[in-house]
Amino acid sequence: MNNTFIETKLIKNGSIIMNGIGGIGRLQYTLMPGAQTNTSGEFNLLAGGIYTIHCADANGCSANSIVSILEPTALEITSTNITQPTCVPNHDGVLTILANGGVAPYSFSIGGIFTSSNTFTNLSANNYTIRVKDANGCEMSKVVILLNENAPIFQSTIVTNPACFGDKNGSISALASGIHPITNYYLEPTSISNSNGQFLFLSAGVYTIRVVDDQQCSNSTIVTVSEPLALTIDTIAFQQTPCGSDISNTLVCQVNGGTGGIKYNIQPGNLFSSDGNYQQLAPGNYTLSVVDDKQCKAVKTFTIPERICCEDVFIPNAFSPNGDGNNDAFKMPIIYGIEQTEFIVFTRWGNIAFQARNYLDGWDGKIKGIEAEVGTYFYQIRYTCLQDGKKYIRSGDVILVR
Repeated sequence: MNNTFIETKLIKNGSIIMNGIGGIGRLQYTLMPGAQTNTSGEFNLLAGGIYTIHCADANGCSANSIVSILEPTALEITSTNITQPTCVPNHDGVLTILANGGVAPYSFSIGGIFTSSNTFTNLSANNYTIRVKDANGCEMSKVVILLNENAPIFQSTIVTNPACFGDKNGSISALASGIHPITNYYLEPTSISNSNGQFLFLSAGVYTIRVVDDQQCSNSTIVTVSEPLALTIDTIAFQQTPCGSDISNTLVCQVNGGTGGIKYNIQPGNLFSSDGNYQQLAPGNYTLSVVDDKQCKAVKTFTIPERICCEDVFIPNAFSPNGDGNNDAFKMPIIYGIEQTEFIVFTRWGNIAFQARNYLDGWDGKIKGIEAEVGTYFYQIRYTCLQDGKKYIRSGDVILVR
């Protein structure tokens, strides 16, 4: 049986290889805890701990073995000894790194190649990322700052974040003071520098501001410019009403990102909404625009298709021409994909009470300008399905009530 050390604390890369001897047939191995089972006896990607290997043959005869996988203590940077650089010549700083844990020997870096020496000399004022690597390749890192003696001190850094994702309208206002007059501010990683510490038209990112006085003493600080999540239109879902009903397609729009409340607008029609829900949309091509509180905008086009309902044409069976605005006329609903060719209403004696060809025209309950009697009337409607050219005739009765 072989077992291996894991390389660093809490990393699951230990392994156990169990070789059983004897028994009948193929041996089966089970690792506990974890309940891993195989016939090879090899178990990988294990954390440090105590394990039990159960080995059984074809007859159920078995044996157990307890195995410990050891792990080193966590690699850590215990301390850094710093000798700060002087302003002049500004390259006499010294940094010594002390580490513990992991597996020795260690190697060290402050941004370049790794070396066995833990001391770095001839350093100027700057921010350094120190890295320690042990014999297993495990790493730890830490940021340290070397600062000139009598270096300027930052009094404030004020950040204005970009209003929208991807914008370049962020800004940083830095103010520093010191024993000697401030001569310049530098913004890294850009090449921008000035004497007032005002940096405009910035995109989101992590910046280092370095301030320098007239003695070439300098200091640095790290500033983060953030941006909101991109305003995006995630879904545009619509549900069409059943065949034969009037236009009442329901549209639901969902967005993500942005800042604050969202306002929705659909063109054509200049239709506004505060919740992204719309009713009464006819089939056609539309453009949805959404705007957040910072005036960030997202746009998406979509199409509501026409629904062809040639077979399932709904025709009302009653109407009430009393002038109340509800069901005052008897007519076919607006149905796309259908061309009405004839619409005739008959009295019970077979006389024509109303006749039209335009589906927008409906019977107002009058015959030759005189209100018709309450009762049952009969209709015949002829229309053509535009999808396949098939012609239809629908007939039935309708009740006039007042």
